Amino acid sequence: RDPDMTTLLLDADGLDPATTRTISDFFSDGFPNGWSGRRLDRLLRQQGSGDVSVVPRTLVSRSLKEADTLFAIRQNALASAAAGAVDRAAVDQWLAVLAAADAEGLFSFSLTFFEAFGHLP
Repeated sequence: RDPDMTTLLLDADGLDPATTRTISDFFSDGFPNGWSGRRLDRLLRQQGSGDVSVVPRTLVSRSLKEADTLFAIRQNALASAAAGAVDRAAVDQWLAVLAAADAEGLFSFSLTFFEAFGHLP
């Protein structure tokens, strides 16, 4: 089981799509293999596994605190600004939008993990 970090999705009314994409891509690119989840099927088949099946499992959270605890949303957003990937003012606004949505009960976060199964010959 592995996540595909590019499936990290955030929703809050007023989020800027470009800033969200930049922060999300920065987050994914910070992993040695942020695309590992999508690659499990191919990797198992390349290793000779038969009857490979892949099942997506999506984690959904409606709590900014929970999402931040699990995936360091704030830390990664600030790191993307520090690295020059996105303007700090845009990050501050982005974080404020997430906090406001969370306070209203309208925040959502999701990330998809892939479980792959196969049989060795």
